[in-house]
Amino acid sequence: MFRLRCFFATTMPDRYAGVASASADPAATARKEAFTGSGGAACPGVIQHAPSKPEVGRQHLDRKTINLAGLAPGDSTEALDFLLQAPARPPTNHPRSQGTRLAHRPGESPHGLWQDRGEMRKLGFAGFGRSTVVRILRKQGLALSPVRCREMGWLTFLKHYQEFIWASDFFTVTTATLRTYYILFALEIGSCRIRYWNVSTSPDGAWAAQQFRNLSIVNEDAPHFLIHDRDDKFTQAADAVLEVAGTRVVRVPARSPDLNGYAERAVRTLREECLDRIIILTEGHLRWVLKEFLRYYNSRRPHRSLKLLPPDAPLNYPREGQVAKRQILGGLVNDYYREAASEVF
Repeated sequence: MFRLRCFFATTMPDRYAGVASASADPAATARKEAFTGSGGAACPGVIQHAPSKPEVGRQHLDRKTINLAGLAPGDSTEALDFLLQAPARPPTNHPRSQGTRLAHRPGESPHGLWQDRGEMRKLGFAGFGRSTVVRILRKQGLALSPVRCREMGWLTFLKHYQEFIWASDFFTVTTATLRTYYILFALEIGSCRIRYWNVSTSPDGAWAAQQFRNLSIVNEDAPHFLIHDRDDKFTQAADAVLEVAGTRVVRVPARSPDLNGYAERAVRTLREECLDRIIILTEGHLRWVLKEFLRYYNSRRPHRSLKLLPPDAPLNYPREGQVAKRQILGGLVNDYYREAASEVF
């Protein structure tokens, strides 16, 4: 408030003098005289700067601040120069300054301005207004609702229905004798568990249809949806087998492996952690390797999408007992556990 009075004292001295005389406030008159120079002292509480800095500030003020303040180009800007160079008021105590961010991450359900203010009150910040929330969101580069509500990625959609969707895909393995084997698998997205797999040297549409028939027989809880690419081995007859079992087939667009990302990530894990580190000799060897590793994959391997827990993780892991190590595939993978809670594996 004192700075505003100093500003009006400089830009409109006559009008301010009339107000000061009418108020008959000796303290206000003394502050006015100190600021305008009539008393020969500087404005108390205002930092003095070199003459060159106000000149730089005045050039900036001529274009922006003078128009906002309602000043003419020839009016005095001494008070505005002081206000520009003086230390600014600290920003509002918002979550960014406290190490917490209000900003929503991609895929998080969007909030409106009033919901954001409510979330802030839950964090102990009660003095937030609408403009403060808008400023924080814009500073973080986020659009305001409802624009943000329209953005929903494919992976976010899959996570919402992950308990009802499976993913299927083919990948190949070449043996030491340069023979190529095709592996078909079906992955449950919600639990990251591979529910079915089989190996063939020359798969075709009839073989894929038989595998889908076996899938519906082996697993009583057939999926509502199954995603696969447009490989020519996934024929209409193979998809019809799933349709009869009550599973709707979703074909992703051509050359879009990212839309079947869960299956592609499972293939990468199988290759990097197992198949690329072993020289496969025969089909029997390949089946044994896949059986042993997928047993570990489905029951003991931590998954990032499951918060670093295995698909069959217990509610609480024991913290007592001797730590032991179990070797998978002759030491290719090490599985650690507590001997006091050793389970059959």
